[in-house]
Amino acid sequence: MHYPRPHHVNSHQIIMPWSRRRRTSLKRRPYLVLVLASSMLVSKSGAFQHHGVLRTSGVTTLPSESSSRVITPKAPSALLSCAQQDVQTKKRPFYSRLEVFNALSTGNVHQAFVKISILLLGSSFADPFLLSPLPAMAADPSRAQIQQVQRAFQAFNDRDLRNAEALFDQSVQAWEQLERPRDEMAALVKARGNVKVDLKKFEAAIEDFDRVLSIMSVDGTKTDGSGEAAYSEYPDVFVQRGLAWEGLSKWEAAVQDYSRAIQLWGGGRGEGINPFVLTFRGNALTRLGRYKDALQDFEASADLFLASRDEEDALLARANAALTYYELGYEETGVKLMQDVLRRQPGFVDVHVALAAHAWGEGNLGRAEKEWRFACEQTTTGCASYRDLDFVQRIRRWPPSLVKKLEGFLAKSKVVAGGGSSVLR
Repeated sequence: MHYPRPHHVNSHQIIMPWSRRRRTSLKRRPYLVLVLASSMLVSKSGAFQHHGVLRTSGVTTLPSESSSRVITPKAPSALLSCAQQDVQTKKRPFYSRLEVFNALSTGNVHQAFVKISILLLGSSFADPFLLSPLPAMAADPSRAQIQQVQRAFQAFNDRDLRNAEALFDQSVQAWEQLERPRDEMAALVKARGNVKVDLKKFEAAIEDFDRVLSIMSVDGTKTDGSGEAAYSEYPDVFVQRGLAWEGLSKWEAAVQDYSRAIQLWGGGRGEGINPFVLTFRGNALTRLGRYKDALQDFEASADLFLASRDEEDALLARANAALTYYELGYEETGVKLMQDVLRRQPGFVDVHVALAAHAWGEGNLGRAEKEWRFACEQTTTGCASYRDLDFVQRIRRWPPSLVKKLEGFLAKSKVVAGGGSSVLR
């Protein structure tokens, strides 16, 4: 099983809070693909032809069944078959083919285009929330309004954040005036919230996420008494809001939102729980001094990543677990875990610097120098960030005991050519 990275998270999110995070491609997150917005074109004959997708860098390719297909109101049977299969198997279509089929079967090509371009922006599955009925008073958006939404997502993808925010503001206002369905509103408002997070407008982003959760709370949980989410987007918004709380250093609020998302996935720390979110919660718990709870999250996250054959993210989680063991007083266990991480990923700068700090604290100056030089001179990342204790404490979130040892090491050293250090004895 592959787990999707929540929005904005890069491969080192495990060590980066919002003040330094940049949005990168999110694997297996169809809602981040600009869903056929510029690639589903209306031909002169009124048929839809898929000419490829506009997508964020690194996002996985479209399912083969969606590519190079021509769909017309006159030949919808294949589309209906795919739609029915999607609903039965809970596959991740890039648009609700059942909705499109319904529009095409009645000859409403414009409505089908609207559904393809807008309805599922922000969707992950073909689930009940994404099949909201069209309100009786709802009006279709104009082509100009649809293109405005396209430009908003394109600006977001291009990191033109201020322009993206303005375009989303206009689009949300237009959709409100048109009285569009709540799934469309939720998708647009959620996307705007993500833009605001990237702009570090965390409070405004939280207001948007609050609004989305208010829309979804009506039917966000299953009616079978399990307390689990009825559709995937509901817990996802709690995760996004949790990340925004982190931007405000509201650690308790972040933990509560991550825990709520985990509860909606079924609770616990086992299969079905997104390991990225366990890592997020673990990071927030360390800021609250709850290292034992954080350790459980980090170790469970690493196990889940390994089970899904994602060794890179498993090593990141294990590195966090190593630091947590260290702070809890199990220094030997923490060091052994760090060394195990390096055996699998020799260029892991954070671990080399941590071992340098540990060696310095143990009085092993030669070992400290060796680890520091390797980090500075033999890795692509380098050690420059680790000369900044604010980075180590606030961004990397090292535990206090190890930060103190690194501070002592840096105080006794000077920078030399090549980015290394020479210890003053």
